[in-house]
Amino acid sequence: MRKQTLVMSIVSLCVLSCAIAGSLFPPLKEIKVDTTAYRFLSDQPVSEFDLKMQIAFSSSKGEVTAIVFCYLDERNFAFVGFDSASARIGKVEEGLELELARSNLPSLSKGKSINVFLRQRSWVVELFIDGKRCITLSPFALGMQSGHVGHITSSNYVKISNVSFQPIEDIYFADDFMRSAGEQSDWQTISGKWEVKASDNPLRSANAFTYFGKVTKKDGEAISVVGYPFWDNYSFQASVRCADASSVGLIFCWLDKGNYYLFRWTGRDSKSTGKMQLLKRSSNNVKVLFETAGGFTPGEWYEVRVETALNSARVFIDGYKVCELTDDGLCRGMVGLYTTSTVGAYFDDVVVSQAKEILVDFEEERIDCILQPLIGSWKMVKLKGLDRVCEAETASEAKALFGDSRWSNYAVTTLVSYEDKRNGEVSFGICFNYQDEGNHYLASVTIGDKPTAELVRYLSGERKLLASTPLKVDTKGVLILSVSSDNGLIEVSLNGEKLIQAFDASITSGMLALYAKSSKVRFHELRVRFGVREFNKFSIAHEVFAHEYSMGNWAAAQSDWIEQEIKLDDRDAKAVWHRADFWGDMEAHVKANLADGKVALI
Repeated sequence: MRKQTLVMSIVSLCVLSCAIAGSLFPPLKEIKVDTTAYRFLSDQPVSEFDLKMQIAFSSSKGEVTAIVFCYLDERNFAFVGFDSASARIGKVEEGLELELARSNLPSLSKGKSINVFLRQRSWVVELFIDGKRCITLSPFALGMQSGHVGHITSSNYVKISNVSFQPIEDIYFADDFMRSAGEQSDWQTISGKWEVKASDNPLRSANAFTYFGKVTKKDGEAISVVGYPFWDNYSFQASVRCADASSVGLIFCWLDKGNYYLFRWTGRDSKSTGKMQLLKRSSNNVKVLFETAGGFTPGEWYEVRVETALNSARVFIDGYKVCELTDDGLCRGMVGLYTTSTVGAYFDDVVVSQAKEILVDFEEERIDCILQPLIGSWKMVKLKGLDRVCEAETASEAKALFGDSRWSNYAVTTLVSYEDKRNGEVSFGICFNYQDEGNHYLASVTIGDKPTAELVRYLSGERKLLASTPLKVDTKGVLILSVSSDNGLIEVSLNGEKLIQAFDASITSGMLALYAKSSKVRFHELRVRFGVREFNKFSIAHEVFAHEYSMGNWAAAQSDWIEQEIKLDDRDAKAVWHRADFWGDMEAHVKANLADGKVALI
């Protein structure tokens, strides 16, 4: 089973040596592209794509617009340009050119070529040169979301080759290895020996079919990979079990044998406590990005998950996060399984899907590389002894947008500090499910004589207070403000303490915005996580066997559900109880098609 993959795990936006050319308002110049000099790669407008190519420079002096994207017509498009010392991204609107970002390049000599990779997603545009991220822009800065994509075909300055264009869709791949040993699959053996193994009695085994790998005499490690080089922003998980204390791991962002990332986990035994490592192999050079003590128990099953989005990666073991870091080489690539065991390691239940988390650390120099300021004064500030933060200073209100209007069911967390109180109080918060100024929610905290948390809904321009509560938590230092919205259930927390829980399903999707009022407020990071809650599905009848008379008693609703006659509103009714017990807090969602009568959940 295969679908292309985009997910969003996500992730910090990074710009290296990126700066606005000229003054705060760069001069505009009129430009018109000669469409006959370009080859267009898409028949239809596209909004998300990968474009890879090699560019060779025939001279050390010159300038060329090598790539056009979001192309609507010869007077409206975005572009990537190069000269002898830099790469730049800009846009042309109604024939007027505006440079948006520029990144310095190493000195280019005649005949030297560079590898160029341009990636556009619904909420970010990135340019990579020779595998390094050099420019990142939000779609707010670009002001364009879709169009045709093309590259120059004739120029006295550059020669373009090895062009690869890939429109992007959502990623999903899953493999439980339930097949015979000789059956063909999508997995590619890079080293070692790999095969599908079945237990002697599959009906009595929870892991009846597994993917087994071990090293051989000529290979010091066993690697098997799957997927496509353009996969990015994904979550990759697998169940793993190693028979001895050798290493097992997950590979991600695999481009080739000399370029990939590896989470490697060594077992514990009488000689060692084992360790976890996150390794980066670049041009066959290996660098340890993370290392900590703690090994697995040989023979035990574990669920290991890696999430990567933009330039960040996170590793989870049995649901617990053990590692999080950023690296500019994190970009795209296939996924893989790894072991150094001569006895062998087992893998099962491989799933690759959309990344569930985005982390923004505000390390960019320009605010519009990430956010779209709506109201108030916003800027990136480098604090002494600290990382760069996003600062809002306003005498009234300030808002800055982030994300995609299609986002839904997400949780937002931001770290906040404030410098002063104007008129005796300071307010900050998060707007979410933001469609426009007249349709969104605002969760805010006001610190003053009477500290308060509020949840407000703006619907068709009308303001309604949904909930308000006094604050009883410590409001000094850096605060952690969290908001989640999931199918109408809204929760607001400060420093881990739940302040507000409400239900309102008037607006279920939209962007988010940072908010400040009558103060100087600093946001230290922004984290967005999707799929806040996951529900187990219970079928009323088996979709295959429900219509087979011979299997009726075994596969009908009675196999999982027990019927009982009851009274409902003094009327005879039928209750259908599930056989399983469900402990702790519970929420149930039911779809019902009622022609007549009532339905109730008990």
